[in-house]
Amino acid sequence: MCKGNSNANPYLGEKPSRKKKVDISEQGNQVIFSGRRKSKSRKKGERKPCTLLARCPENDHDADGFEMYKGKRTLLSWMIDWGTVSPGVKVQCMNHERTASLLEGRITSEGISCDCCGKVVTCADFKSHAGSSLGQAYENIFLESGHSLLQCIRESWSKQEKTDNIGFHQVNVDVAAGDDPHDDTCNICADGGELTCCDGCSSTFHHRCLQMEHEPVGYWRCVYCSCKFCGMAFSAEFCEKISEKASLSDDAPGTENAPGPDDTPYMDDAPGTDDATDTEENPDKKKVDPVLIDYMDDYERFRCYFCEEIFHTHCRSGKDAVDNHAADFSFCGRGCQKLYENLQKLLGVRHELEAGYSWTVLRRQDVVTDVVGNADSLEVLCNSKLAIALSLMDECFEPIIDERSNINVIQSVIYSCGSNLRRLNFQWFYTFILERGDELVSAAAVRVHGNQVAEMPFIGTRFTYRRQGMCRRLLTAIELALSSLNVEKLVIPAVAEVRETWTKAFGFIPLEESKRQEMKYMSMVAFPGTDMLQKPICMEGTTSTMGGEVSKPQLSL
Repeated sequence: MCKGNSNANPYLGEKPSRKKKVDISEQGNQVIFSGRRKSKSRKKGERKPCTLLARCPENDHDADGFEMYKGKRTLLSWMIDWGTVSPGVKVQCMNHERTASLLEGRITSEGISCDCCGKVVTCADFKSHAGSSLGQAYENIFLESGHSLLQCIRESWSKQEKTDNIGFHQVNVDVAAGDDPHDDTCNICADGGELTCCDGCSSTFHHRCLQMEHEPVGYWRCVYCSCKFCGMAFSAEFCEKISEKASLSDDAPGTENAPGPDDTPYMDDAPGTDDATDTEENPDKKKVDPVLIDYMDDYERFRCYFCEEIFHTHCRSGKDAVDNHAADFSFCGRGCQKLYENLQKLLGVRHELEAGYSWTVLRRQDVVTDVVGNADSLEVLCNSKLAIALSLMDECFEPIIDERSNINVIQSVIYSCGSNLRRLNFQWFYTFILERGDELVSAAAVRVHGNQVAEMPFIGTRFTYRRQGMCRRLLTAIELALSSLNVEKLVIPAVAEVRETWTKAFGFIPLEESKRQEMKYMSMVAFPGTDMLQKPICMEGTTSTMGGEVSKPQLSL
């Protein structure tokens, strides 16, 4: 939302004169400062928009040097590619005490070649064939070196993590040197042009995308700097304090940093002031007297941990309110809290389908090691499967590199990477994968925005499995999971070439502009030249299909 350092917002501090106007030329772009209001004009074509382009499977080599992968996408082939295991190396399934070998075989990219029958089987089947009742196959299959396959997976993930530079993406600017602290892309349509800049964060918008008849004047805060319930904007100073995660002890009443009358959050928007928020366009939004704010609340309490939207604590309805002081994380209501908890329960659970297929929900997690260097098996396996899912996405789409930050968008989405730029903050994406045995054949990225909507900007299938119903299998699993979470609809961006496929074969319909405006508080992945489609999620049969409550995570990867 809002950046957490003073350099992120040059408009903090003393109010500049409204008559003051400074023109700054930046690489041919005219940037005009007028008070706290800034308008950027960019010529069409001056920046390269992030477009959604599919790869052509007929080409063995693409222009970016990408080469289609011929073998199966499995954890074993992934480890072979990283050099942590070698094809043909001998492996043993050990007993519980690890004193005797139950079965021997050899590593291949497609599975383990069993010495007793000569068949190539999955790691789980190899363990079962050995008669082992131990839970996790990768923990109990060992190389001759004494390392387990799980240790090899950890080593491979460590290499992948260092190579891909996975983590939070901080997009830094040097305001003192004249760098523009604001984004250069509309947060709603993802295109450039003449943009209206928020005075509370780095976000920018086309005023037409916000359905504004006129561009705002004076101090203006965007939807991301406004309460998700009442619509009133927080002041730039308050947004800054939220981003800095100011603690209660630092600004409690009676301390030198205690907020005073001039520091009142969103006081600039108080009714009766020049910058009072106009609620005539939103008659359903209630006006809230800004002096009613509870200063004893920790500033971080005003941002929901799951949906990341800002809110006033007193705007939540009583039945939906959450005691954030007693919780580990802050939530805007019980809806977001329940969604977060149920999605956590889905992570790593393998759901078996017919014909040897299965689907699993993944999300990257920081791997924490104990004093002897061991890491949680579920975290390592989830992260490693995500690395394979990213390779699959590379087969399906051309790289999408954000020009402003040089971030690989698809990689950041699959790895759930955060960012200080709102439109590049992908930390709450989940990846659904479809597997046939140990082979990953299809993957999709999904982000849930409350019970109203979930978005799916990417879904892809390996070229060797296309036109065989894999996308339908995975999409059915996604709809089933969303139904169990009581999410009402799924939205996707669709290029013109496949729009008819989505509407006729999969039941999607165009997303009305009125519905899109209702979702303007939600920062969604968008691409210029695409149409937003939606599909209602059927709530019937959820209990009988999913068995009621979402099951507890298991080490079943």
